[in-house]
Order: sequence, then C-alpha cells, then structure tokens
Amino acid sequence: ETCTPELVWGEVNRCELAAVIKEVFHDINVTSPKVSDRSYAPWSGDGVHTAQRITRDFVFSNVKDLTFVGGVYVEALNAQPSFVVDDPGGLLGKLLDVVAHGVE
Repeated sequence: ETCTPELVWGEVNRCELAAVIKEVFHDINVTSPKVSDRSYAPWSGDGVHTAQRITRDFVFSNVKDLTFVGGVYVEALNAQPSFVVDDPGGLLGKLLDVVAHGVE
C-alpha cells in the first residue's frame, strides 16, 4: 500500500482497475488483441462510447471521499506534514480558490 499526498494506491486499486479493464475489454486476457490495435472493437465505433461510458464516472473506492486539490490528496498531506510539495504557492492558490468557490 502506498499513501502519499500525491498517490494513494494499493490492492483495492489493482482489483478495481482489473474489473474496469475486464468490463471495457470484455474478459481481456494475455491472448487478447493489443490495446494499440485500432481495429479492436472497444477502439472503434460504439466501443469507444462504451469505454467512455464505463470509465467516465469511475472513481477508486479508497479515494472517493478524499479531497484532491492541485494534484494532492489534502487528507494525506495533513497526515504527512513533512511531505515536500513541488509547488507550495500553486497549491495554496488552488486551496484558496476551492475555499472561495468550491471543490474542483
């Protein structure tokens, strides 16, 4: 499990991602066509719309309740105050914008 202000990733993410891939690619396995194969159904015609519909509202369950602003999970940042933010001024500006106008 990895939980930093910039990345929350673990077994739950792997399982949920595998489920989405399976749904989008219809039981994908090692013998399935390559993703780069543009003739494969999900990448043409209605397949594109199916993939967009399935993935449009997808959110990993372990981050759905976390506040994500300026590329960081605010709760994880609060839990790790020594974490070095790449652009603290930019993050502060985005946080103030969220306070003033609502979550991005």
